[in-house]
Order: sequence, then structure tokens, then C-alpha cells
Amino acid sequence: MTRNRNLHVLVALSWSWALSLVSPAHSDLPRVLVWAETLQGTEEQEIRRPVALASGGDDELVVADAQPPRLLVFRRVGVTWQLRRAVDLDSAPIDLVHDGSRFVASLRGSKDLSTFEGIDEMERSVIPLPEGTVPGQLAAEATGALLVFDLAGEKLLRVSGAGRVQKELPFGAAVTALASTPGGGFVVANASEGSVQRFDTHWQAGERWDLPSAGPVPVWPVGIAVGPSGSLDVVDRHGARILALDATGKPEGTGSGHGWEPGLLLYPSAIDRMADGSLVVADEGNGRVQIFRRVGGGPQLQ
Repeated sequence: MTRNRNLHVLVALSWSWALSLVSPAHSDLPRVLVWAETLQGTEEQEIRRPVALASGGDDELVVADAQPPRLLVFRRVGVTWQLRRAVDLDSAPIDLVHDGSRFVASLRGSKDLSTFEGIDEMERSVIPLPEGTVPGQLAAEATGALLVFDLAGEKLLRVSGAGRVQKELPFGAAVTALASTPGGGFVVANASEGSVQRFDTHWQAGERWDLPSAGPVPVWPVGIAVGPSGSLDVVDRHGARILALDATGKPEGTGSGHGWEPGLLLYPSAIDRMADGSLVVADEGNGRVQIFRRVGGGPQLQ
């Protein structure tokens, strides 16, 4: 075990002990997700601090790592995932999406978006954004357009694949997670309020749902994955769990829990849904990526 992983375990032990003093032993919500697999990279290129990730299909996965800034490119061969290469970044990544043909990243300190095309070649280019824009959370629409949360202006932009602004919507508050919906709308998360809210295809605000917390620990949503039927899977960073909501926003259950063993999470930072319905989660505090499936599709979580 590397020095980096020893540090992760020590932090996890300390945090787990602290949570045991204030958190209930069991959640009131049923466990609806099961752990399927863990990705850690290789000894030479191990995952250290995954802050974002994106699936390009059932057999393509790219992890945005902040320590050092890079993309780790994985491909599934048979039943296992293999690390193909690492791509250095100019600065730490904020978010990463796949727009149907390429991977798009927002980077700290950059006013533009960086794109990477071809899972093997990862040919890089830039999508220019309007002057003064500071890109943060991202989402990709089925049309190929991108949703970009502007951290400086606290507004949401829809931009074309070439960066032309097509629409904008002021928010006046930080967005900590963003996802497009099958019908053409989108969902945003506000961590300071512990809520998620839907917007329709015309960008009109819809229902806002306050998320249930894990005991006295405040819920802190940092990632959203939208299912084909409109269901939501939300990563709760403070609660170290995945919250499963139906299309009406009603909590159906949870996945994972706090810890460092396989299937458990420590400060998760992002989530994405693969084409087969599996959920892939950036387990930042443990320095790894974990894959989950609905109950019945893999070994039961601890």
C-alpha cells in the first residue's frame, strides 16, 4: 500500500469515528444499490484525487484527477477495466462530461473549455467562451450543446459545440451539480440548501426538492445522474452516500455508506450513469472510483 493510501485510511478512520458519535447506525431509507467494482489505476498511475468523471459508453471511462492535474483514461476489456493512458492537464479539473463525441473539461483558472477527442489519441482542442466567463459545472445535452455554469456571473449558459452562447439564465447562487434531462431540461443541485431542482425545456423552474440528510450531518449534493425515466441518483458528499430519487423527487433509497472498504465512500465528488445503467462514482477521499448497480446486479454492500 502506498503512502497516499495510508493517508486516506487514516483520514477515513478519524472521520468514521467522528460520525459514529453523531450519526444513526442505520438509515431509514432502504439500500437499493450494490457495489460491483472498484478502479484504482496502476502502481505507476494510481487514482489519487478524483474530482470528476465521464463515461463515453459501456467500455469507455475517463477520470479527472486533481493530484496531479490529469485525465486517466480507462477502457473495459472483457470483464475488467484497464488504464490505457494518463493525459496531463494545465490546471486542476472542475468537471468533465462526454458530449456524444468527445470529452469536455472545465479547468481551474481557465476561461475556456478543453476538449479531448478519441479515447486512445485524446486529441486536445479548446472551446472559447465569452470574455469574463469562469466555467464550473458542466452538462451535455443530447443535441450536442453544452450547459456551462459560469462561476463568475452565477448564471447558466447553453453553448454550441463551438462555444456560441445560445441561452443564459441567472441563478444568483452557486450550482454544485448539473445534469441534463431526457426531455431537454436540466437539474441543478444547491449544496448550501441541500436541494435539487428541475427546469423544463424552456428553462422554467419546476419542483425543488429538499434532500434527506444522514442524521445531523447536513446533506451536500455534488453530483447528479439522470435515468431514462427521469429518476435521479444524487451524490451526497457529507453523507458519503448515493441518494436514489424517483421521477417525482421522492427518495427511494440509498447506496453505499461511509468508510474505506470496497463499496463504501469517503467524500465522494461526482457520479455518472453508464449506458448499461451502472453508476460510476468518484470516491475522492479514498482515491478511487467505484461502480454500483441496482439491487440484484452484484454482491451486497456491507
